[in-house]
Amino acid sequence: MEDELQELRDNFYCGNFPRVLELAEQIEGNDFGEKLDLVSRSHLCQGQLDKIKGLQNSTVPGQQATAFKTVVQRSQDGSKKQQALERLTALAKQSRDPNAMALASAALAEQDDFAGALELIKDSRSPELLAQRVQYFIMINRVDLAEKQLMELKSVAGDCTIVNMAVCMVLIATGNHQEAYLTYTDLADQFAPNEDDPTQASALLLLGKGVANMQRNLWEEALSDLAKSARADAGRAETLVNTICCNARMSDEDAFSTNVKQFKDAFASHPMSMKLEECNAAFTRFNAAR
Repeated sequence: MEDELQELRDNFYCGNFPRVLELAEQIEGNDFGEKLDLVSRSHLCQGQLDKIKGLQNSTVPGQQATAFKTVVQRSQDGSKKQQALERLTALAKQSRDPNAMALASAALAEQDDFAGALELIKDSRSPELLAQRVQYFIMINRVDLAEKQLMELKSVAGDCTIVNMAVCMVLIATGNHQEAYLTYTDLADQFAPNEDDPTQASALLLLGKGVANMQRNLWEEALSDLAKSARADAGRAETLVNTICCNARMSDEDAFSTNVKQFKDAFASHPMSMKLEECNAAFTRFNAAR
C-alpha cells in the first residue's frame, strides 16, 4: 500500500491529477484516508466541483478540508469565503491532519497571511508541509530560511518528487535557473499525464519550465512552455501572469492588453488583479493632479 500511495503522492505533487485518479481506482478499498484526500484534492485542482459536493459532512478530515477550501477558492460571497476559511483553519488545528493543514495553510497564504500559514504548520514533519514552508519563505523573500528548510525536508523525505519540486523553487530563487529547468524537464519526462505520449507534461511542470526559461532570458521558449501549460489547464492564474510578463518583455502590446483584460475578467480577486487596479487608480490620480 505504501508504494502505491507514494506513486499517488508523486503524481499529485507534480500536478498530474488525471493520473492520480487513475491510480486511485487501482487501489482497492476506500478506508485509506490519504487516498481519499488526494482524490478529492485532485478533483478540486481540475475544477470538478460536482465531485466535491457533500464532502463538508465527510468523516475524513482531508475531504472536509477540500470542501471548505473549494468555498474559499471559488465563492464570490465574501462572508461565505471568510466563514469557510475559519472553519477550514479550525479543522486543521483540531485534526492536525496533514492534508487539512496543507489546504488551510495554502488558503491563509493566498490571503497574504504568511505569518498565519507558517504558524499553522511550524511543528509538522510532513514532507508536503515542509515543502510549503520552503515556498512561503521564498514568497516573503527569506531565501536563507528556505534553504535551511529545504535541508530539513531532504533529511525527512530523501530524494522524492516533492523534494525535487522544492529544490526547483530554491534553485530559481538562488539564480541557478539552468539546473531548475533541467530538473523540471526530468520530472516532466518521468510523470507524463499520458503514458502513450511522453512528450506531454502537466500544467504545473510546464509552468515551472516556463518560469525557468524566463529567468534564463529565453523568452520565446518561455512563452511556448506557458502556452502549453495554458492548454493543459486554462484555469491556472499563475500561467497567465507569467505570460503577461513575457508579453511585456517582448514588447507585444496587443497580446499584453488582451491577456491583461482576460486575467482581470477571469481572476478579479487575485492579488495581481487588485494590484493592477491600484496602479491604474494611482496613475489616474496623478494625471488629474497635473
